[in-house]
Amino acid sequence: MNLTGKEWNRIGKEWNRIGKVWNRIGKEWNRIGKEWNRIGKEWNKDEVETNLIGKEWNRTGKEWNRIGKEWHRIGKEWNRIEKNGIE
Repeated sequence: MNLTGKEWNRIGKEWNRIGKVWNRIGKEWNRIGKEWNRIGKEWNKDEVETNLIGKEWNRTGKEWNRIGKEWHRIGKEWNRIEKNGIE
């Protein structure tokens, strides 16, 4: 297949046009990828903060449970005294 210079130029221009389209698509994918990375980093940061808040809630909840158990123990003792008198 013997092509003339003009035909090779036409083929080259077509390949360049296709290449530019692919570059544009690639740039768009990169932009989307960067946005996903940004969102992912934000989620990770939020997750760390959420975990810290959750741990604090758990610690506070355990403390409230401890206090509640103590009050329950005192209440049972009061009920016993009320029922049986002081021994």
